[in-house]
Parts: sequence; structure tokens; C-alpha cells
Amino acid sequence: LIGLLPGTILYVFVGASAGSSMEHDMHGDEVDSGKSSGHLMTVRITSIVIGVVTGVLGVVAVSCYAKKELSKIIAEDEERDQEHESDTIAAVEDDEAAEQV
Repeated sequence: LIGLLPGTILYVFVGASAGSSMEHDMHGDEVDSGKSSGHLMTVRITSIVIGVVTGVLGVVAVSCYAKKELSKIIAEDEERDQEHESDTIAAVEDDEAAEQV
């Protein structure tokens, strides 16, 4: 469940940023003009890009960590299964040896 959070946060951030940008484009800043308005738009675009890149990096980091942990768990399960199989084979061989005696 925790692994879903970075992706969800990324999608919410992108959606909110896109909505905010669309609202800004539709209404415009009539109070600001010229250079100041261009500066605000640059800051807005920069913050959106940094946020999206950070979100993507977070999703990638969580995915890599989850894959690594899952591989560890699978390897432990396989090792446990092999030990169980060898114990079962040894028990069967002991039973067969006892029956022959």
C-alpha cells in the first residue's frame, strides 16, 4: 500500500499543476504585465518540471527497492522449499531403509 503513494502523489501533482496552468492561461494575470508576468510563468514552469522529475525519481526509487526486496523474499522461499524437499527425500530414504531391515 505504501508503494502506491509516490505514484499517486505524482499524478495528483501533475493534475493540479496542469489545472493551475490552464486556469492561469484562461484568466491571465492582468495585474502583472510584461517582464514580471514572464518571470512568474518561468518560475511556475520550472517548479512544475522539478516537481514532476522529483516525482518520477521517487516512483523509480520505490520500484527498484520493492523489486530488490521481492527478489530477496523469493530467494528465501526457494531456499526454504529446497531444504524441505531434501528433508522429505531423506525421510523417505530412511523409511525405505528401515523397511528393508
